[in-house]
Amino acid sequence: MMRVAIILLIAVSTSKISFSQSCCGDHLNEIFSVGTFNEATYAQGLIKFDQSLVDGKARIWVGQENTCSDKPLLLLIHGGGFTGGTPNLMDSLAVSFAKKGYLSASISYRLGWVGEGYCSFDTTEAIRAWYRSVHDCQSAIDYFKLNHETFGIDTNLIFLAGWSAGGYVALGAAMLDQEFEKPLQCFEQSPITLNSNELSRPDLANVHTDIPEIKAIATFSSSILFPELLNQGTNPDIIAFNNDQDPYLVPITECSSWWQIDNCGSNYPVSCGIENLSEQLNNFGIDHQIQIFSSETCPHNLHEPCFPFWQQEVELMAEFFNQRMVCEIPLSNNEYYEKEVILIDNALNMTYSQMPKTFIVINGQGALIHENKHDFSGLSSGLYFIKDTETGSIQRVLIRQ
Repeated sequence: MMRVAIILLIAVSTSKISFSQSCCGDHLNEIFSVGTFNEATYAQGLIKFDQSLVDGKARIWVGQENTCSDKPLLLLIHGGGFTGGTPNLMDSLAVSFAKKGYLSASISYRLGWVGEGYCSFDTTEAIRAWYRSVHDCQSAIDYFKLNHETFGIDTNLIFLAGWSAGGYVALGAAMLDQEFEKPLQCFEQSPITLNSNELSRPDLANVHTDIPEIKAIATFSSSILFPELLNQGTNPDIIAFNNDQDPYLVPITECSSWWQIDNCGSNYPVSCGIENLSEQLNNFGIDHQIQIFSSETCPHNLHEPCFPFWQQEVELMAEFFNQRMVCEIPLSNNEYYEKEVILIDNALNMTYSQMPKTFIVINGQGALIHENKHDFSGLSSGLYFIKDTETGSIQRVLIRQ
């Protein structure tokens, strides 16, 4: 049975034609289905704090019907206090945005430091752990940029999202882009003892200075380390989700030790909550939204399955990201479509009452497919456009086989 569903109708109000912005999905609604994930290695032989080696992995999700070559990329960074956590902690967010038309990639990064549990041995160790994580996130960005054709992503549309420690990583990865910004603690340090063994602390890798522009960042239960990074280079827009019941997070109105667990504070560098930096963010033209929730349920997690405002967070994040994209198809020099999505499943035939009297069908790249033909059964799954040749109106159609 044929199923036709109108998903979204928003008039595009600008006549500007963009050749670099994605038209895959509507980026607000979950119009694609998502199956199993794929895994890729973005870096090999990363050196951990104890000189052991580990590979950087990416857990990748994409809509099954989404064959577009200009998908936005959402890179997700899990939390865990820089000592734990895995990429699958971000699965619910990754899947939701893959259904919206993104390629979602949740990454692993180097964990651990000299210390016990969440408490680092000293401030130097904490900062070095953060820097290694930032460097790994930047390496993942480089990997997807280099392989953008393989993954079908638009390198002009890169977004980051991080939870807890991952929020610090996301903000650092976008803002730490000049060599002089490298913290002094990340140069060679004196050796340190672990389990009666002396460990060297060599100079860490150089700063990535050619990171592509990050369109926007979402943080969950996190804040900013080294706020002076805000006044250097290019800064992305930020949407920050926080819970005023969070027992661990640096208060968003203050600057203090970044972790609030007992006996850890003196071992951590100072971090500043985003609301505390609001005036500075405004001064540097960084658009930002601060979303504060109040719930005793999963106060630090702010994600599925336990946080009651999860769906609201996803919708706000999707809207914030979507405002930084223009989705237009270059059909000609003076044409653009209205963001109307018609989803056609299985039979792929539209009734005459649903179709214009005279029309043409165009594929996602703007090529003419056929004219005045109501039978869609010969078309493969993908994104198409139906243009009413009498009125000039254009409908976007996602076909699922």
